Amino acid sequence: MEKMLLTSEDAVIYKDTLYFVSTELNAICSIDLKTGISGFIDGIPEEDLFARELCHKIIAEDDRLILIPYNAKKIWIYELQTSLWQCIELKNENIERKFRQGFIHNNTLFLIGCRYPAIVIIRLNDLSVTYLDTPYIKLQSSYEGKRGYFRHDCIILKDTLYIGSYISNNILCLNLNDLSWEFKKWDNNNDSYGGIALSDNKYFLAVSQKDTIIKWDGNQDFKYYSLSGTKRFNRSDTDQYLCLFEHLIQLLDDDSYIKIEINDSSSYRFTRKTDDGRIIIGQADHILIVGQDGQIETYQCLFPKELFVNKTDKHFSKIHKYVTQNKMLTENDLIGLQQFTNAISL
Repeated sequence: MEKMLLTSEDAVIYKDTLYFVSTELNAICSIDLKTGISGFIDGIPEEDLFARELCHKIIAEDDRLILIPYNAKKIWIYELQTSLWQCIELKNENIERKFRQGFIHNNTLFLIGCRYPAIVIIRLNDLSVTYLDTPYIKLQSSYEGKRGYFRHDCIILKDTLYIGSYISNNILCLNLNDLSWEFKKWDNNNDSYGGIALSDNKYFLAVSQKDTIIKWDGNQDFKYYSLSGTKRFNRSDTDQYLCLFEHLIQLLDDDSYIKIEINDSSSYRFTRKTDDGRIIIGQADHILIVGQDGQIETYQCLFPKELFVNKTDKHFSKIHKYVTQNKMLTENDLIGLQQFTNAISL
């Protein structure tokens, strides 16, 4: 039976299950890490079934999934135990490529705007929303309208957020308690940054559009390293690796850094280190999980292709026609995944 592969721009592990939102269509998926079995959970409400790249960041906490919108219009919270949805609306919801980064700190959700011109702050106890746009106003003179203000990776140290600007040489330092902020940068430096990581109280910045990283002490001491080479993964302890931008990077004995290649690739869709030290790597056709001992587990999210294109093709084209002509509707005028799967099962 022919299978359809679903991929993602981010994934999270929660209670021995890997969760992600598909890049290819509106589908929240899961993979049981013990059995490798893939599953559908649901589609994001109020979004078209055939929409792409709805979510580039997913958070799992307290038996819920928090979906950070990229091309989706709203923030959605899915309760894993009850299958119920909760919505948080945003100003200017039609902006595309909204957020690539989000995290929870002291029961507060922070969303870092990519093309969305603000940091959005949501108190999870009452879902009140605050918009912090002053750092973005300062960056607007450099903004080209396409690349995004901030992209991959952010780190938190002593209640302070650090994230490098993708359009200038500024590093945003935001106090997460009182929301005071400042930009740090070096003189005579015209670089911008694709990501940031932390190791041994040193910051590492990925220079955008270059195979270069910067080791930074948080003040004015910094050093450039070329990433011109690659090295095959050698099953080392995961503490030796940095998840930085779209790379897995290792410090070598000669104080140099090199990209780590797994499955004949050294550039990935995403790399993410979990709280327990595991590393999640998104590739074009696999998701890899590197354990603390260096062991690699490989997963794919595969479903029978007939689920989408058969039952037969006329069912699919008929459903697609109803969607595009707004003849098969939910209460919000868009078909969701549950309605679709119910329809093709008839």
